[in-house]
Amino acid sequence: MLRQLIARIVQTMLPSSDGHRVTELDQLPGRIDDLTSQISQLRTEMRDEFSAVRGEVSELADRLDTRMRLLHEDVIARIALLHEGLTPAKRQSRKK
Repeated sequence: MLRQLIARIVQTMLPSSDGHRVTELDQLPGRIDDLTSQISQLRTEMRDEFSAVRGEVSELADRLDTRMRLLHEDVIARIALLHEGLTPAKRQSRKK
């Protein structure tokens, strides 16, 4: 890409077939300004999109954390119920 740009610049600096310089160099500042504007717009759009993605990830992480906490509490409650279901005789036989 850089080589193509340099080749175009060199071609514009060479005299044309009728001996006059090509005036394409006069258009370069405007084209560079347009490119600068496009890059600035792209940066703004990307910043906004990344911000939205960060928000979505944060929301999903919060939901996952809540779900994991509920599952953990459920498992603890089930273990407690299993433990309560063992009669003293069964507890002693399991310890042996």
